[in-house]
Amino acid sequence: MSEQEKFELKIRHAERAHDRNWEHVKFLNEAAAKDARESVKLLLAINGGAAIALLAFAGALIARSTVQKQEVILVLGNLSWFAAGVSAAAVAGALAYFTNFFYAAMAALRTARWEEPFIEETRRSNRWKHVALVCHFLGVAAAVVSLGLFLAGLFEVKSAMLKLI
Repeated sequence: MSEQEKFELKIRHAERAHDRNWEHVKFLNEAAAKDARESVKLLLAINGGAAIALLAFAGALIARSTVQKQEVILVLGNLSWFAAGVSAAAVAGALAYFTNFFYAAMAALRTARWEEPFIEETRRSNRWKHVALVCHFLGVAAAVVSLGLFLAGLFEVKSAMLKLI
């Protein structure tokens, strides 16, 4: 095989490696965005649904003539758990967006080379990777906090309702 043929073969290998890298980045970005979007929707739904149910329950309590104002306040005081859960879910959604944005910036700033390794990290791509990782972990933490607030709210509502009996 001549030097020219070896060079052309190396170029084809490099092009395939570049294409595989971009396809991989595209696939992961789409999957992560979809998963983050669905997780945030779920967290918003469970916290928002709990808040709506709590308001409906409080309305039913108010409609009863035998209920004391303090009893309604006891139940409604737990609304803040679910409101905070909705807020944490919104933060998780925003961080999911930034995570994807920074990972895409990282991938775009890698250097495509014609020698092995065909894709090389740069100082700038590494910087964006670290920012993306921070956003990623903070986003997961915000989602866990949202779920935790939902569970805490459930236990507090249960406690409040038991006091009404």
